[in-house]
Amino acid sequence: ALDQQLSNKKFPSYINKIAKDYIHFFTIRKDLLENKKLISCLYIKTDPNEIGDDVLDRKFNINKLENYFTNDAWKLVLDVYNKKITLSTCYKCEKLCIDGGALQCDKCKSWQHMT
Repeated sequence: ALDQQLSNKKFPSYINKIAKDYIHFFTIRKDLLENKKLISCLYIKTDPNEIGDDVLDRKFNINKLENYFTNDAWKLVLDVYNKKITLSTCYKCEKLCIDGGALQCDKCKSWQHMT
């Protein structure tokens, strides 16, 4: 892909299980890491509703995944991640709605706490 040709990054020599799990949240294929090539835009999920809420775990630093993606793909991952945060944040209290006690609107797909 074009974005792979423009990137100076090299695929990391080691990937831990946690990073692998998080990469799978954002990609449409589970076997992408096996070929040890940077992941391109072609394989990134673009709908934030297709991405599990586990990506919002504040204990994990999303930036640790950057080296597994081409530059353009990484920008797309961050865009989808930020959209996921926006959709998952209660507009009333401005806190994430992943801990329960919230409802998701069927139309706009955003979340709101019930209090």
